Amino acid sequence: MKLSGLKNREVRGIIYRLIVLHHVPIGSQYKRPNGYYVITNNEERQQALAPLTSQIAMMSKRAQVIGNVELENEE
Repeated sequence: MKLSGLKNREVRGIIYRLIVLHHVPIGSQYKRPNGYYVITNNEERQQALAPLTSQIAMMSKRAQVIGNVELENEE
């Protein structure tokens, strides 16, 4: 964002399209130095996949609980 002058949402959209539509292997790092990088080896691939798989597992658990919780107005 600093280099491009674009907003966070715009950068994330571009990164998403590069990965999903154009199959560019882009990873991200949230600890300092944070940012995006082109994945060039298996170690970088694993570093990029670890937080994604963790996030997927957490979101899946949340969805399961929300889907199964009994609501007060259910019959």
